[in-house]
Formats: sequence, C-alpha cells, structure tokens
Amino acid sequence: ADELKPIIGKLHPAENFYAKQQADYVISQADTNKDGQLSLNEMIENPYVFYSALFTEDDYGSHDELR
Repeated sequence: ADELKPIIGKLHPAENFYAKQQADYVISQADTNKDGQLSLNEMIENPYVFYSALFTEDDYGSHDELR
C-alpha cells in the first residue's frame, strides 16, 4: 500500500487524508494487542469495524438480511 500513496495523493489529494484517517480508526478499533498492526485473527474477530468503512448505521437498517 505504501507504493500507492504518491499516486493516490496526485489523483485525489483529499482522499489521501481521508484514507489515513479511516485506516487509523480501523487499526485503533481492531488492534486488540495494541502493537500498531492488524493480524488476521484481529480482523476476523472484529468484522464490524471494517463494515463501518463501507456502510453507515442507516445502511444496516435497510437490509433485512443483515439483521
């Protein structure tokens, strides 16, 4: 992902800031051992943290199959 940072910054400068904020939030919520990195187990144990990057709470309510 580091190799994509310069490209994203040039194509969509505002997206670079948003992507960093979102990544920091996801890591802070799912990193249970607080080592600053996400393991596969941490990602599996905290799936809803990753859903919040794609869906809002309003989106959850509009799909009966997600209840």
